[in-house]
Formats: sequence, C-alpha cells, structure tokens
Amino acid sequence: MARDGSRRKTVVEDADSSVNAVPVERSSSLTIHKMSDDPFSTDHHDPASNTIDILEDFLAEDDILDDLVDETVIILKSTVEALQEAAYDPRSGPRKYIKRPREQFH
Repeated sequence: MARDGSRRKTVVEDADSSVNAVPVERSSSLTIHKMSDDPFSTDHHDPASNTIDILEDFLAEDDILDDLVDETVIILKSTVEALQEAAYDPRSGPRKYIKRPREQFH
C-alpha cells in the first residue's frame, strides 16, 4: 500500500513472452509472484537447478530455526536461573523448635 492508503498496480512481463502483460499488485512488504515464477512449476528446463534451489532453501531455513532454538534456550536458562535466585531464601531452613512448658499453664 502506498502511504495514502491506495494500492499501486504495476505491470510485470513474462520473460518468455513479451506479448501479454499481467497486472500484479505489490505492496512494500509483499511481492506476489506469478505462477510461472513458482520454483515448483513443471515448466523449468533444468530440474537439477530446481532441486538445488529447494535444498538451499531448506538449509537456510534450518539455519534460521537452529539460531532461533539456540536463542530460546539461552533466554529460558537465564529466566530459570533468575527465578531460582529470587526463590532462594537463606532463612528458609528447618524450623527451630523452642521447648516451652505449655502444660503447666493449663
């Protein structure tokens, strides 16, 4: 969306045929790809390059998820340690019993 709230339309031409132009809506954060830009489509000439692209995408996502898991573990460990330190009270030992002669007063 543009800053004034209206949507802009741009024309994207197919690389294979410059005869037909297809209007595609674009926003600043999202690009809508045509079906021919899909890496899983069957009209690619080299299936090996498609497999390599998929593998590279998988490895990139795996690295991102590994980093996310590592950061989450660090945050959780520090939170647990902070809670354990806050829960520790050196006065909370066994209760001391003071023997008093209670039966004498009844």
